[in-house]
Amino acid sequence: MFKYKVDDMLYSELQKNAVVPKFQRKLVWSNNEKKNFIETLSQGYPFGSILIYKYEQDNKYSIIDGLQRYTTIEDYVKNPEKYIFFDSIINDICEKFIDMGSLAQTTSEHYKLKIKSVIEVFVKDQGKTTSKLLSLLIEALPGEFENFRLEDYPLLEGITKDIENLLKNYIDIDNLKIPTIIFTGEVEELATVFENLNRGGKKLSKYQVFAAQWSKHELKLAETSINKRILEITISRYEDLIASRNVEINNFSREEMTETRTINVAEFCYALGYLILEKMPVFWDKTNEDTANQIGYSTLALVFGIKNKDMSKLVHHFDVLDDSNFLEGLVEAILEIFSNINDRFAKVFKFPGVKNDRYYGGNTASDFQLLSFFGSLWHQKYQGITEGKLTIIPRYSNDYKIIEKNMIKYFIYDTVQSRWSGTGDTKLDRIVHEGENYYLKELERERFEMVLINWHEDLVAKNSINFEPVSKMIYTILTSYYYLNYQENYYDSEHVIARKTIMDIRSQSNHALPGGAIGNHMYLDRSNNRGKQDLSLYDVKKEGFELNEEFLQYNFYPTKKDFSEIKVEVKKKSGNYDQIVQTIYNRGKAIINDFVTKIYS
Repeated sequence: MFKYKVDDMLYSELQKNAVVPKFQRKLVWSNNEKKNFIETLSQGYPFGSILIYKYEQDNKYSIIDGLQRYTTIEDYVKNPEKYIFFDSIINDICEKFIDMGSLAQTTSEHYKLKIKSVIEVFVKDQGKTTSKLLSLLIEALPGEFENFRLEDYPLLEGITKDIENLLKNYIDIDNLKIPTIIFTGEVEELATVFENLNRGGKKLSKYQVFAAQWSKHELKLAETSINKRILEITISRYEDLIASRNVEINNFSREEMTETRTINVAEFCYALGYLILEKMPVFWDKTNEDTANQIGYSTLALVFGIKNKDMSKLVHHFDVLDDSNFLEGLVEAILEIFSNINDRFAKVFKFPGVKNDRYYGGNTASDFQLLSFFGSLWHQKYQGITEGKLTIIPRYSNDYKIIEKNMIKYFIYDTVQSRWSGTGDTKLDRIVHEGENYYLKELERERFEMVLINWHEDLVAKNSINFEPVSKMIYTILTSYYYLNYQENYYDSEHVIARKTIMDIRSQSNHALPGGAIGNHMYLDRSNNRGKQDLSLYDVKKEGFELNEEFLQYNFYPTKKDFSEIKVEVKKKSGNYDQIVQTIYNRGKAIINDFVTKIYS
């Protein structure tokens, strides 16, 4: 059974029977794009269809897709002078009424611009009479037209007629047929239909698809703190787009939005995502619009117990969001959980150093992996949303704390195995909605350690020079257990066996050297880091710095003997660098053993 009808509707029919959704704020075509489209119509070429849909309780259809095409036609009808080229008319006026040969080139061009402006004003006038055209020409170029001869009047009447014919024949609006698809399926299917229609050209994210469909449902915001933040985020987003891309936003006005305090559901999802990103600086950049959309939409689906792949079903829950007080409490509860997740990871992802305020490790996380932590905690604490109220599960705290305790272990365990690559949304649904929440189970130490050892052995067998992100993340977590030993202001990543040494070997030999593996990574205070270069710390030290036994132990620093054997190996240039590989392997294994002990202590 087909869920659509295809028809050629006259523009006048669409005007009577369809409306542009009031709150569909989106980027507007540039002037060139609009002119190119109108030129396509004037040439009689085919153009893209318009998708319309009649919502329940609506008397008219809403334009779902093809909004830019429809509104550009509307603009042409109101302002044809913006789209039609009047060059032939301008030249005709110049030839018949002005001695152009006696004018300088700059004056001639100036006259043509003046006449162009006259024609544009004349076209907008409802009563397009020859006398009106003459009065406009006299006003614009008095020196040429104030002594206009009566016998030339028929010539000017001919030009008036030419303008009328050009307007009439450029596009026959009364008989313009617009290819129209009338969708007759269910409202939650609209997003899929919209996405299918837009598969050509630049690929739309599913969140852009939802934004186009959910713009109809409006939310009235209150004067409460979170409601006010949501409104300001929405307004600032459009202002930033206008400033950074020099574009126009349809139906946008700061003053009007501030006064009405009304946004649509799609805008709410973005603002929710932005607020979440603010609470998760260890993992996300709040200025990333795509991430804000993904996290906002996905979080709302999790809250309502909807699988990520079934997100279109959110339309059945929009009415609950109409209560601004409920909205305030809902967002507050969401942000509290995300903030707790961020704080837990911030403690272990912080760079060593008294004044270092950077974090490392968040870049190794999958968005869906982080959403699975949120979803697990949310559904452990809240029963669901009934009658516009959040219901807390009695005695939820025990299992809630188990998930919190296990998050870092499972984050490492899954990241090392790349378990969240690919179809992360499917895995998210299994954990949160399908009863496979393994975060409630203790991760056996032996299993955890074996996965890390296998991962380490794979890395040591590969050629690398830049630090592998997961290696750096694990080492950063380990340093958090030794924070009292890192009392300098700033520390940076450093190769234990110098980067220059490995680069020199790689230029001379095909031997695989794992220079970016965890066994070759350490954090070194900046002054020592700058002085080390291609030496070991036994060879160069900052004045006042003592290379004591404790430093060697918590850094698992190779012995003097190890470095002596490496120097001999490098000088030989035999192509055999087993000592370097073995040193990196041994140190990496020692780091992992200590890391596992610390994680499980």
